[in-house]
Amino acid sequence: MERLHSLSITSRFLSLHRLILISLFIAAATANKSTITADQDALLALKAHITHDPTNFLAKNWNTSTPVCNWTGVTCDVHSHRVTVLNISRLNLTGTIPSQLGNLSSLQSLNLSFNRLSGSIPSAIFTTYTLKYVNFRENRLSGAFPSFIFNKSSSKHLDFSYNTLSGEIPANICSNLPFLEYISLSQNMFHGGIPSALSKCTYLQILGLSFNDFSGAIPKEIGNLTKLQELYLGRNRLQGEIPRELSNLAELELMWLSENELQGGIPQDLGNLAKLKMLQLSQNNLTGTIPSQLGNLSSLQSLNLSFNRLSGSIPSTTFTTYTLKFVGLRGNQLSGAFPFFIFNKSSLQDLDLSDNALSGEIPANICSSLPFLEYISLSQNMFHGGIPSALSKCTYLQILGLSFNDFSGSIPKEIGNLTKLQELYLGRNRLQGEIPRELSNLAELELMWLSENELQGMIINFLQFYSSSACFCIHSFVH
Repeated sequence: MERLHSLSITSRFLSLHRLILISLFIAAATANKSTITADQDALLALKAHITHDPTNFLAKNWNTSTPVCNWTGVTCDVHSHRVTVLNISRLNLTGTIPSQLGNLSSLQSLNLSFNRLSGSIPSAIFTTYTLKYVNFRENRLSGAFPSFIFNKSSSKHLDFSYNTLSGEIPANICSNLPFLEYISLSQNMFHGGIPSALSKCTYLQILGLSFNDFSGAIPKEIGNLTKLQELYLGRNRLQGEIPRELSNLAELELMWLSENELQGGIPQDLGNLAKLKMLQLSQNNLTGTIPSQLGNLSSLQSLNLSFNRLSGSIPSTTFTTYTLKFVGLRGNQLSGAFPFFIFNKSSLQDLDLSDNALSGEIPANICSSLPFLEYISLSQNMFHGGIPSALSKCTYLQILGLSFNDFSGSIPKEIGNLTKLQELYLGRNRLQGEIPRELSNLAELELMWLSENELQGMIINFLQFYSSSACFCIHSFVH
């Protein structure tokens, strides 16, 4: 009897247990269905806020006749069927961002870049604790930096570049977003100083603040970002000197500080940046000489120090880097002879030494040593002597600038062998003789400037070989 009673109790317990499990399963399924419905409603709200969809992308792909996880641009978790990724970039969509996107509570990646979305960024979007990747690049968004993002400690990638956002960067940005690896606010209307507390974003690899209205000094604390690979601070109103602490950025591959109001010399210690591929310091007020230590930049491909007030000669060590392809030293006060030591740089493609006080003759073997040159400008210097006929060996040359010097003699007919040449600047020299008819072989030529020389003879009938859009300037002292 007791055994039967015990079995009855056990049976009732198992039935109750099964009932609880079934109830929990039904509740979970109901809750999951509810959250999936919430995801669908959030996306339909976004669709409703789009006023112009030129390719009918959303109209064709987003409707309730198919499960939300099958919608184009939407990725769901395979188990929960919740939306984890939303990517509708490059569709030229016009409209605004609805606050309902904040209901995508499992969202990890949001990409609305390269559209025409306007208005402010809704605070509700950043109530999702799972959100790690946000890309709103190249829209028409306005308003202040979204300070409400600061409870999203998991965020790693923020791209708000190419919008019309304004205001200042909050000083506590990195205290609240310590795991940031990428942030770009470039091409907006931000102003004020660059917070020194950015140094607390110790995982930061890319920092983009260019094309804004930032002022003040570059914080030396940026030198503490030891994982930083790319630094974009160009096109602002930054002042003061370049902090020597930037030489601590051992992983740095790109430094762009151009088009600011920076002063003082170029820190010698920048030569310690062994991984640096691009150094852009042009259009500042930098003074002093070019540090010879820049020759230690063994990975350097592009060096642009143009439009500063640098003086002295060009250090021979500048061109000891075999990877160097672009050198821009235009618009300084550099003196001395043509840098012969450049001749072991067979990889060099673009050389601009114009608008300085360099002198002497152009070496006859320039093209034998630099066969891949596509652009060379030595204009507005004090070079003299003849133009080497061996320039014809620079068979990839597209632009040749030798104007505003003191070159004499005739124009080498061999220049007619430069079949890729598009622009030829020989004006403002003391060139004599006739215009070589071989120049008619320059089928790609768009601009020829031979003005203000001492050329003689008749203007030969080679203009028939060029397109009507080409520009030819051979007036003044031609007779």
